Parts: sequence; C-alpha cells; structure tokens
Amino acid sequence: MKFFDKLLNPNEKSVMADYNNILKFAEMASDQFILIIDEKTNLNRIKDIEKECDEAVFDLKNDLMSGGIAPNVLVNMLGLADTEDDIIDFMYILSKEFIRYKIKDPTIEKIIKDNMRKFNLLFRNAISALEKMQSSGVLEDIKKFRIEIENYERLGDDIKDKLIDLEYNNESLNFKDFHFINEVAHKMDDALDSCEDSSDEFLAIMSSITT
Repeated sequence: MKFFDKLLNPNEKSVMADYNNILKFAEMASDQFILIIDEKTNLNRIKDIEKECDEAVFDLKNDLMSGGIAPNVLVNMLGLADTEDDIIDFMYILSKEFIRYKIKDPTIEKIIKDNMRKFNLLFRNAISALEKMQSSGVLEDIKKFRIEIENYERLGDDIKDKLIDLEYNNESLNFKDFHFINEVAHKMDDALDSCEDSSDEFLAIMSSITT
C-alpha cells in the first residue's frame, strides 16, 4: 500500500491526482514557450493554456472547500493549488514579455534566447521532479525530489545573474532593452521559484499528515 493510501482519507486522495493534472498545463506552456522563442507561434495558445489552468485550479479549490479535507491539511492544499497556478502564470507573462519587445542587437538577442532555452530545460526538469514527488509513495523519495527541485532553482539563479550582468555590462543598451532583459530574467526566476514553493507546500502537506 502506498504512503498516500495509508495516510490520506478518501476525499484527500481524490484531489491529489488533480495537482499533477495542473502540472500538465505547465508542460504544455513549456512546449509553447520554445516555439515562441523560435518565433514559430504567437501568444494565443499559451494564453489559452493559462486560462484553462485557471479554470482547473478554480474547480480544484472548490472541491477542496466542499468539505471532507482535514483542517491541518487544507491550508497547504489550497496553497499548493495557488503556487502551481503561479507556475503557469509566470510562463505566460514571460512569453508575453518576449513577444512584446525585440532586442535589435542580434548578438545580445542570441545570448538571451540561449539562456531562455537553458531555463526551459531546467523548468521541464523541475516540473518532472514535482510530478514524481506528488506521485511518490515513499516519504524519503519525496524529500529527495524536493532537494532536486531546489537545485534546479539554484541553477536558474545563475541564469538570472548572467542576464543581469549582461544588461549592466553593455553600455549600448537603451532603457527599453535594459527593462526587457530585467523582466525576462526575473520572470524566469519566478517560474522556478514557484516550482520550489510548490514542492515546499507538498512537503508541508505530508508533514501535516504524519505529525
């Protein structure tokens, strides 16, 4: 019998699978983000994904509030729904920023795109680890996935720092260029931060159940 089956009541188990369904939206957003970087699509599809995710999260939170969830678990379950929703929100905002403004210098544009691709790989790895974490039946494995996600977030910090160094070390950049790079760097960081926050919320759920 899995760890969840031993500890979660039937209502709690019925909603846990919905969290990984939310992460499927993150995977779809990641696929669209790459197409946007390569200028092979527009914003419409990722906008639809963000809207569909909002609706799924709204339904999930209604299910959570309908009763049957232990009070010591409910707060963190609601928090997990919000942080996973934030993941997709930041991917949409990041995509919108990229489409909205274009750097004229091709060398700098290439550096930005290369770092965006590196970020997206970290993002996909973090989402995969979060899915495995939420599906795991072993508490020790859950903790290991939490550490793995934290490491992806730290690598994302390195990408953010490289882009911030880029904007401060290039005197040729105008204000709009500077603002664009700064927004992109921080939104990528926000997306990975939300993955880490989600893993924290999930671990808090399991801690609430086991104490």
